[in-house]
Amino acid sequence: MSMHIRALLFLTTLPMILMGCGSGPAVPAAPAAESPEQLVSQWMTMASGDREKMDTQKLAEIVQKLAAQGPDKLTPLLDVLADKDADPGKKVLVVVMTMPFISQSHEPRLIELTGTQIDSVSRGCAAHLLGVLQHRGAGTPAGLARIRELMVDTDRHVSSAAILVMEQYGDPDGVAKAIELWSSPEATAEERNSIVLNMPQLAVMKNTKLFAEAVLDAKLPAESRSRAIKDLGIIGDASVLDALKKCAETETDPALKEMAKASAEAVEYRAKEGLVAVPISKENLPKQPAGAPPADPGTAPVPAPAAGS
Repeated sequence: MSMHIRALLFLTTLPMILMGCGSGPAVPAAPAAESPEQLVSQWMTMASGDREKMDTQKLAEIVQKLAAQGPDKLTPLLDVLADKDADPGKKVLVVVMTMPFISQSHEPRLIELTGTQIDSVSRGCAAHLLGVLQHRGAGTPAGLARIRELMVDTDRHVSSAAILVMEQYGDPDGVAKAIELWSSPEATAEERNSIVLNMPQLAVMKNTKLFAEAVLDAKLPAESRSRAIKDLGIIGDASVLDALKKCAETETDPALKEMAKASAEAVEYRAKEGLVAVPISKENLPKQPAGAPPADPGTAPVPAPAAGS
């Protein structure tokens, strides 16, 4: 079963030890720092417990403590991916928890973990982390070359994981292959959901047909369908009206139904007034005054050009 990663990790800061001074009750001495071995043992034990009762905040704090002692201290957690018998959920947890702290020093190990001798879930997890490194500018040419190989891997789970993470970070090849994946008869609802949610805003302009299909795909979660409806309301043209109107008429989710109705009205108004949405990029933005924050590229409706212009 495909296990793609889309998680929000809220890491808490370590508690501060307040030391008293002058008169007043004595402050207990701070406990001795836990060794990396102790921390890894704690994390492994907790991560093997009941998922519903798992203290994810505590797990995140342990990973933060390990990372503070050096990037090599995270290696035992990454080694979970090398264990073919480890629980797949535990492997995904490793990715989610280590993602904020992965650095270039981990890349060789991650490349090893994408080898064909490793199980499918672990290879997909390692591919995701390689993509994260590239997005941060911390990856090497070797890492980029490897993830591009993984995007065409014969294992669908692995190739899908590599494609989706690269799409998420705006890689043109990743976006193109994500669109191909969407059209594949083998594409799962989970993959389609990720494709919609990961699509960079500037790429949506060229893929409104895909988003119109997402609007009417009842197998998709409300989150991705909501994004498709909203985006089409902002940038869609007359070609997406049928999908929005059908959603407004037949949708059983009241929130999506109202959203589709509003988006359809917005598209109809633009079509009537001769307005179209065009991408805004750094190249066609006006020059910013000195010291001004950089503008955020996006899309905006502008009058359609006159015929013959």
